[in-house]
Amino acid sequence: MVTLVLCLLLLYPLTIMVWRTFVLGGDVIGFDDLERVFTDPRTRSAVTNTAIILFTAAPLALVVGGMLAWLNERTDARFGLVGELLPIASLLVPPIAGSIAWTFLFSPNSGFANVLIRDALGAIGIDLQSGPVDIFSWYGVILAYTAYMVPYAYLPLAASLRSLDPALEEAARMSGSSPLRTFVTVTLPAVKPAALSAVFLVTVVCLGIYSVPSILGTRSGIDVMSTRIVQSMKFSYPPDTRGALLLGLVMLLVIGVVWLLQARSARSGNYARISSRGQSDAVVLLGRWRAPARLAMIGYLLLMSLVPLAALLFVSVQRYWTPDVKWDELGLQNYRALLSSSGPAGEALRNSLWLGTVGSVVGVLAAVFAALYLYRSTSRLARVADGVLKLPGNMSHIVLAVAFVLAFAGDPFRLGNTRWLLLIAFVAVYLYQAVLQSSDALSRVGDDLTDASYTSGHGEGRTLRWIILPLMAPGLVSAGILFFVHIIGDVNAAAILAGSRNPVVGSTLVDLYEGGDHAQLAALAGILSLISVAFVLAALSLARFLTRRR
Repeated sequence: MVTLVLCLLLLYPLTIMVWRTFVLGGDVIGFDDLERVFTDPRTRSAVTNTAIILFTAAPLALVVGGMLAWLNERTDARFGLVGELLPIASLLVPPIAGSIAWTFLFSPNSGFANVLIRDALGAIGIDLQSGPVDIFSWYGVILAYTAYMVPYAYLPLAASLRSLDPALEEAARMSGSSPLRTFVTVTLPAVKPAALSAVFLVTVVCLGIYSVPSILGTRSGIDVMSTRIVQSMKFSYPPDTRGALLLGLVMLLVIGVVWLLQARSARSGNYARISSRGQSDAVVLLGRWRAPARLAMIGYLLLMSLVPLAALLFVSVQRYWTPDVKWDELGLQNYRALLSSSGPAGEALRNSLWLGTVGSVVGVLAAVFAALYLYRSTSRLARVADGVLKLPGNMSHIVLAVAFVLAFAGDPFRLGNTRWLLLIAFVAVYLYQAVLQSSDALSRVGDDLTDASYTSGHGEGRTLRWIILPLMAPGLVSAGILFFVHIIGDVNAAAILAGSRNPVVGSTLVDLYEGGDHAQLAALAGILSLISVAFVLAALSLARFLTRRR
């Protein structure tokens, strides 16, 4: 029943949008529309650029996220709770603010990092007028994409590695295998469902990111499919809904191929499961590679997470963004202005926190029931439901937001300009990620434990409460983290759904960016980042506790 409701929640607004766009207008998509969209040089360039980014940034994110998860969970180079938090730190800053943080650091003329590098080079006689790093370039865009996608690879892999029985790894090491060979030949095959979930998540996120290419790609002349969809919907008059949907179909095709490969491989059953046998806390001893591994982790964390966040916070205490720092003018004036009664930031923060908290709880619980149905049923209806639940990952959130406005803002629901419309839309938009992680967590629960519960006379509800949910807990916590962080920092859907009576942080950040107020934008993102850090720390601590208790 829960799965049916979730599918209807997604299909109803999309059906309403298609009906109003194509049927009521008395016209259908034809070859003229296809020719107009796909012969447009801007579209061809966007498709090519998207493919380049997908086949460069996505593999980099998978490699970096996988290595960080392995080092943190399976080796003696682990950093504990701090090591778990920092790889996902790029999620703690809203994407649009995170992209601007990279401009604060590596803008060719006024970026803080570039100014420091030029000063250092000038001391040895090398005089540069700009650069040397240009964030508005191909390598800058790929770097920002990679930093943003690493958490989507890290979280499912870390949750799986945390629950992995190390017996096979120990056997491989006793047979003389090196840590690297053990990782490649034993660990990776054992966590195949999590790896496939990571591939799917990274692909979906790579195709759907809007903030990074809109901030960095526009000035670089690098247009991608997500920005073309937004341009078709928001910056064309009248809105080119057909062009946006046709581009969305290309995304759907790519994601569909990845999903089919993931589903086929996951059904093979050739991977590790959590069983009733005890597990040890054995780790891989890196020996002389332990220190280099930790240095590499620290370097990555500084470059990808802490330094951009520090730049953001530093700009937030300036009166305006400038590399010529006036130390006597630094202060909290931007924070006071944002939180004053005359500004919308306080209400936006309260709305976003309510939406993030309620949305993450409702979304994760719904994802658990959907994952149970999809895991246990092999019917064609279950496969259809699985595809429907993944639809939000295949479409621009701008398009989905328009669909929810058309479906729920007017009669008979009248939810326009309310928090309930935002809550429904956010849960629907980000549900697919929670379903993926819940399905991965459920796939690692051995059937012997649930069979023993049923044999002992326990019903479905008690087995779910005492067996399945505790074993799924680390993966569910990861899903909750993603849900909360995405909702409170959403930009794309919020720009359409939020109004004057229900402002949220995402729409407020857009307003500040369009107004060119970088300092106040940095202040609002700083407040949001501190709240997110506190939430993620508490959630990861809970995951650790539940893992030990299990």
